[in-house]
Amino acid sequence: ADGFLREIIKLGIEHLTDDGVSCWNVGKVRGRDMNDDVLKYHQEFGFDKVNVLDVISSKRQGNQSATKNAKSADSTIVYKR
Repeated sequence: ADGFLREIIKLGIEHLTDDGVSCWNVGKVRGRDMNDDVLKYHQEFGFDKVNVLDVISSKRQGNQSATKNAKSADSTIVYKR
């Protein structure tokens, strides 16, 4: 799995201009925080984390719990050379 993610990031950033950014919205997969791996691979290719864009919204209807007005947080991390 690690090789797959590394290759996807590599292929994506190869097409960026010098001032291009790479944006990733990932979370936990089977209890593993994929943001750590995404950061590691970006740093390997000369990119640093420059911003985090957070969106907080109402949970989707299908995910509603017994808690009324529950919110869902979603982050997109921005990397740049």
